[in-house]
Amino acid sequence: MLSDLRRSVVERRSSKPREKGITMVLDKLSQPPSCLGLEYRAPYMDYVKIGWGLPILIHEDVLKERIRLYHEHDVDVGLSGTLMELATVKGRVKDLFEEAWSLGFNIVEISSGIVDIPMQERLELADYAHSLGFRVTFEVGKKDPSRKLPLRSVIEEIRLALEFSRVWKVIIEGREFGKASCLFDEEGNLKSDWFSALISTFNHEDIIFEAPLVKQHVELIRRLGPNVNLGNIRIEDVLSLESLRLGVRGDTFLIKSRESLTGGSPSEKFVLYVLRQFGPMSSSEIKKKTGLPPRTIYKALKNLKEKGLVEQLSLGGTTVWAASHR
Repeated sequence: MLSDLRRSVVERRSSKPREKGITMVLDKLSQPPSCLGLEYRAPYMDYVKIGWGLPILIHEDVLKERIRLYHEHDVDVGLSGTLMELATVKGRVKDLFEEAWSLGFNIVEISSGIVDIPMQERLELADYAHSLGFRVTFEVGKKDPSRKLPLRSVIEEIRLALEFSRVWKVIIEGREFGKASCLFDEEGNLKSDWFSALISTFNHEDIIFEAPLVKQHVELIRRLGPNVNLGNIRIEDVLSLESLRLGVRGDTFLIKSRESLTGGSPSEKFVLYVLRQFGPMSSSEIKKKTGLPPRTIYKALKNLKEKGLVEQLSLGGTTVWAASHR
């Protein structure tokens, strides 16, 4: 019985190496290797980022052994943007990349979260890292809430990064605690206006959302489906997150089968999620709730109606849209 249930849900997730549904884990070196539980967590971990400047705080042999263990379990290992920014200030970033490659890191993060590094310089660093063999992630956003980038600047940086062929994924800064960042407010709640602007502009499969809180996992999976890319996940939350992705927890129960019916754009999934979550709405109410442009909403509703996922109703003489019960 258990094996049949396992097959019925696990087969709905792509196997590694994944290009979507990525789980990036933040390793704070707070646990010894024997306590990481890689024998059962590793299948659901795509890569680990060793956080901040931690690699310089432990002996090189210990670091190499930890990286080797991750690779042994088919988990990639990333170098943090914080350490990259420190090396940039010291004028040694290329030396850092070369040494990191020799240690076994195979993903490098290019960021400007603490230090202001011009975009062109960051792209040149991405090019150099790629030439060494790294897969390159490009983080957008500032760590200090008082220096937060305006939305238009965030969108422009994402656009330039995704247009650069050396960049594998763009990371949206979310910090360790998931609060007071690009996409989350001081309580860790999703900022719908920013979120809707990003997913209506870019393919969310190109973006990794740093979202360390369980309520953020639930929210993003509900909105974008189980194959949303999530980062800064605590290692102890890996199995919890995977159960949410597979729809075997109450918060996202069977969401996989529901989302797979959509098979459409991020805006379609977003509109469908809002109608399922809040009930029948007029087009203007959908606009207020999602922040999407009227033309985008019109197109999303048209496509969803053709798929039989929403229906048009008349309530008290007002035309509203509702999720159909399929």
